[in-house]
Amino acid sequence: MQKDFETLFYEADDHYLESSDLQSLRQGAV
Repeated sequence: MQKDFETLFYEADDHYLESSDLQSLRQGAV
């Protein structure tokens, strides 16, 4: 169940970044 949650989280994160400027923020953080 933890793996499913992680998958959903990463998928939601990708979709969120696609329509947000957090992409550049995340790249700078990493």
